[in-house]
Amino acid sequence: MAQMIKLGRRVTKGSVWDEGGKSDIVQILISHQPDYIKSIQFLYNSNGVGSLSEVHGEHTGTKFNTIVLDHAAEFLTSGYGLQVSVSDGYLRSDII
Repeated sequence: MAQMIKLGRRVTKGSVWDEGGKSDIVQILISHQPDYIKSIQFLYNSNGVGSLSEVHGEHTGTKFNTIVLDHAAEFLTSGYGLQVSVSDGYLRSDII
């Protein structure tokens, strides 16, 4: 089984989190605003029973989406995101 790695934000807010080696992801639950993610949570298959992870972030997004995986045949190999914004005349980006 592949080793899981810790993910963390590249800015000063937030914290590093680790799902502790769980690998059988059934769903990814995402709370977001139109242009950025507010929280992410995972639903795992644990011996045929659904098990939710902790919520990473805040459940304050105005929108909610789920990514459903066929956990018997599909698995997540990586994640990538990019946010670019212009504020106070400065270009800012955050890669997830």
